[in-house]
Amino acid sequence: MKFTLKNAYKFGWKGLEGKAYNSKDDFKNASVAFFKVNGEHGKIKTTLSDRVYYVTEGSGEFIINGKTIMVRKTDVIIVPKNTPYNYKGKMKLLLVHIPAYNERYEVKLLKDDWKTLSKLVKERNKKYGKLSEKEINKEVNAHRSRY
Repeated sequence: MKFTLKNAYKFGWKGLEGKAYNSKDDFKNASVAFFKVNGEHGKIKTTLSDRVYYVTEGSGEFIINGKTIMVRKTDVIIVPKNTPYNYKGKMKLLLVHIPAYNERYEVKLLKDDWKTLSKLVKERNKKYGKLSEKEINKEVNAHRSRY
């Protein structure tokens, strides 16, 4: 199989601009993306894929399970599934997901996780009364999408 940058899918947000070479629909066992980082990604974990990052240019840092690891051109970082992590800097990265990326298994983690979550729930309970588990999950997901 061959995938080209010319046919890659664009993605990104503030501080990150990338292209995904393939999706799970193209090949379920692995996917590859190339992107530029100019800022911070945001704390996440995936419950599906191990991830391999190769720094093709620039430098930055990965924060994996609370440990900061400085990176620069030609370094490789492996992040096992279910591991909370973040990265920031000014760099270009090649990323391999094994198996292929699936948004359904991405978990955006809150800043100051429990402190922020607890505050969010208390504020909502005051305003609307006690929320159901379904309503709390909806609020938490809305909050996570902002980070």
